[in-house]
Amino acid sequence: MTANAAPRMGDGASLPVESPERQPSKILPALFAGLDPSRPLNVLDLGPALPESLTFFSRLRCRLHFVDFYGEPVLEQQHELSDWDIKVAFGKLLNFRSGYRIDIVLFWDFLNYLDAPALRAFAAALRPWLHAESRAHGFAVRAADTWLPEQQYGIVDIDTVNVRPAGPRPKRNHPHTQRELNDAMPGFKVNRGTLLGDGRVELLLETR
Repeated sequence: MTANAAPRMGDGASLPVESPERQPSKILPALFAGLDPSRPLNVLDLGPALPESLTFFSRLRCRLHFVDFYGEPVLEQQHELSDWDIKVAFGKLLNFRSGYRIDIVLFWDFLNYLDAPALRAFAAALRPWLHAESRAHGFAVRAADTWLPEQQYGIVDIDTVNVRPAGPRPKRNHPHTQRELNDAMPGFKVNRGTLLGDGRVELLLETR
């Protein structure tokens, strides 16, 4: 496994964490189902490098990249920036080597911190790194007025996620429904969704 963290964290570093709550997942098994075990996976996790995720991925052949976008200035500035400037900012953060392709993206709840124009710009910046079989995990909401708690996520096992309160986040979030994500992210389509008890919807997304 190769683990790369965001520059501010240091390579392979993990953040201080609070005691987690375990949450069963019906989507994670589908996310990893049918993958070719003969080649390493390229995994992009849009969150901090939590210890349980590092342990889980250490069992797999993979190149694991943590890019913790939640503290990036572009999130606070998105309402003042043009779509092009947002795309450029995200493009600089997604600065992989030429020819690199991502197999799995763990969005978690990051997409809900982008308004619709910023979401389209982010999707455009991510699109060059995807391929026809790329998949993603994320959370949407059943209704746009659903309250979205500030949380961070780590994978315990193939069907279990740890959930903790998150550190400081942008002051505004923009919860999206499945339909809104489909409309704003032309590179992805929602393949499957599972409604959770708090109004969130756990999603499996695939490229289109």
